[in-house]
Amino acid sequence: MTWKIRRDVLEKKTSERSNSALEARAVFLYSVLDLRPEVVTDLWTKAFIEFTRVVAHRFRRELLGQDALDASGSTVLARLVVEAVRKVEASDDSSLGDARILALTFATFTKINLDELEAAFPDWDSLKGSKQLRSVSKTINDWSVHWNLDAGWCRDHALSVLRHWIADETLKWAFLSPGTKSQLEQKGWRGATSSRIWEVQYSRFGDALGILGGDLKPFEFRWQGAIFNAAAWNYLKEKETHWRLRTRLKFSVWLSEKELEKIGPLADDSASTEITSSELGRALAWRHGLLTKFDVALRSYIAGMRLKRKAAESQHRLIEVDDKPKLQEHIEWAVKYQVGGEGLLQIGSSIRAEGGGIHPSTVSRAVDEALSLIGLQKRSDAKPGRRYGRKNRTPRILHDLGR
Repeated sequence: MTWKIRRDVLEKKTSERSNSALEARAVFLYSVLDLRPEVVTDLWTKAFIEFTRVVAHRFRRELLGQDALDASGSTVLARLVVEAVRKVEASDDSSLGDARILALTFATFTKINLDELEAAFPDWDSLKGSKQLRSVSKTINDWSVHWNLDAGWCRDHALSVLRHWIADETLKWAFLSPGTKSQLEQKGWRGATSSRIWEVQYSRFGDALGILGGDLKPFEFRWQGAIFNAAAWNYLKEKETHWRLRTRLKFSVWLSEKELEKIGPLADDSASTEITSSELGRALAWRHGLLTKFDVALRSYIAGMRLKRKAAESQHRLIEVDDKPKLQEHIEWAVKYQVGGEGLLQIGSSIRAEGGGIHPSTVSRAVDEALSLIGLQKRSDAKPGRRYGRKNRTPRILHDLGR
């Protein structure tokens, strides 16, 4: 896992999923790559060549110049292959013939960047119009249904992965060996998932600026010229109880240091022989009074911040996000169940806890909650592969490109 869920306490209420839900989706996708990489390989096998044709048609001028005004995607690819074959035949080095042809063919695609691809194909719903676009749309849909990822956001993610593959400068080397292709597959999936994460982080940052602005003042407590400071309570990110406990702990350390300054000299051998018990009691009495004053100041600060929080909730339509400390683990269970086809008993038995495995009913509830959060319908009893009509084979790439 390359990302850990860090849920906020309050988030904006929107018609779409909350940022916490969107982040959970990204963690789900990371887990798919970690636990079921064959899902990614299957997307490449089924959709890459079809999407390449669509890209070749849309960016035919960039790939071939003005001569490609009326060329279809297949024609563009075929001409790129022919041109690559000529270059290989004209060179003195005839080793790695097919691999060099593919490298030269796909090297041309570096003329198209990721932003241009996203503008041309922003989401799965944009794959409408031509027969070839509809074919890519259907292929992605079949892939998502097959792997029990039957949701629009999963299909959008699949398209994003395809865009990352096309735009990757290492694409030309993907056919040299299974290892290089596998690296590209994982890099594209991970890149598309990371994009989701950064969108969530940017949204959270923007929301925080709009809601909090410069209105968060740190907590400050003064005593006899000494000042105790604590970071402000950010009510968007932290619960009141957590902030209060952390601040009190920090104050206890500060107070101990002040106490040591006062009573340290009394512990000197020469001083301790002359001090009386009543004098020691007076030397320590200030501590209780100081704690009382601190608690009053702390309650006053929290009361003021509660008013700010209440006003922010009303003005910005904030909702409180449930604390789910085991969500990370439950998402991984959901991947094993939803995508991997594992049964609830199998998942529960494989999880070692005190006293043995986890009961299937516990796993079932956790999986239900995780899938509901990210917006996926729980899979049927049919296992992946039974409803997929097309054979899972690696395309004969040169033949498919038009050689």
